[in-house]
Amino acid sequence: MENTITEFKDDRPAYIISGISHELAGLAIFSVLPIFVSALISEGGFTNSQGGYVASADIVGISISNLFAYFWINRVSWAKASRFLLSSLISLNLVCMFLTSFEQIVVVRLLCGLLEGSLFSLAIAMLARTSRPDRNFAFTFCTSLLTGALNIYLMSFLVNIFGIRGVFIDLILFSIVPLFLWRHVLPDTAMEGASDNVEPSDKVGASTLVLSIVLLANLIYFIGQGGLWSYVKEIVAQAGISESDIKSGLSISLIAGMIGAGLASWLDIKVGRVVPLAVAIIMAIGSVYLLDGEVTYVIFVIAACLYNFGSNLGHPYLFGYLASIDPKRKFVVISGAMQTGGMGLGPAIAAYFIVGENLDPVLSLSYFAFIGALVLFVPIMLLIRGQNLRE
Repeated sequence: MENTITEFKDDRPAYIISGISHELAGLAIFSVLPIFVSALISEGGFTNSQGGYVASADIVGISISNLFAYFWINRVSWAKASRFLLSSLISLNLVCMFLTSFEQIVVVRLLCGLLEGSLFSLAIAMLARTSRPDRNFAFTFCTSLLTGALNIYLMSFLVNIFGIRGVFIDLILFSIVPLFLWRHVLPDTAMEGASDNVEPSDKVGASTLVLSIVLLANLIYFIGQGGLWSYVKEIVAQAGISESDIKSGLSISLIAGMIGAGLASWLDIKVGRVVPLAVAIIMAIGSVYLLDGEVTYVIFVIAACLYNFGSNLGHPYLFGYLASIDPKRKFVVISGAMQTGGMGLGPAIAAYFIVGENLDPVLSLSYFAFIGALVLFVPIMLLIRGQNLRE
């Protein structure tokens, strides 16, 4: 069933920058997930499987809070929510610096994930409220990748100095920035117009069934991404790639991801959304294929670049597409849960099948998820377009 409602648009630059900074705080852990897991194993003394479970606890917490955001995102003060979430996240990351047991850190990282996911949901709602969500989501991913490429070296530097505590010092820095720089930008309520640039517009929404199918396709896709990205450092390390080469390869791949996001921001919806998404998933399949063989440094860099270029080309269209057919923004927020939930379930599912040092199950999981997403996603989007719903 379709429905037309009135929504408000806010295209102030400061508002968009605020949304981007909240996204960076909520998802800071994703860009350095391989370093995070590796530090847990090498500095924290955890096993390969335990490292995966800790990462999953954090990310599953994010996805759970994304789901609950469905109920609060249009009902509470965004400004007050931002202050509470950021200050609480800083406090819990400080606590993590002094934890030593596997059980303790899993619980606290789960709580951190709940806060991070709420920040991510807030960022999604803010950017979905703009007139050109595809472009602004692309700007967000581009900024995230730029900081992520630099953060690989920053986190590694901090880990070398402070050990496992360096990981949490790094994450604290990302929460401090939006807390002190953008606290006056957010509206006090979700529908509040902060300036003359905030304009109402009418939009037609898709049915709940259609939105639910699109969300399922999102979940499958991100399960594949989560499993592969969490363990890619360990996969290539087993192939004999040195630590310094792995860091440089990951940084190069994040720059490739920036180019992919930049391309998305330039294309906007000039060629629609089906083609960029299909290309993104095919690139992900290609990256798994390259890693599922004899891996050299060059092959690793090509695979990582394919993965990050494709994923960051496609991600803005995932969120922009849902924003275009979900004017209430509730399902757009849930799409964040599909991303973070999939990224959390990916390493957990892979960890369940890992036996000893054999990481082949990670590649098998990613193959299955990416191919499944391609088979499901493209026909659904073509069907929706055929029903004359806005892309």
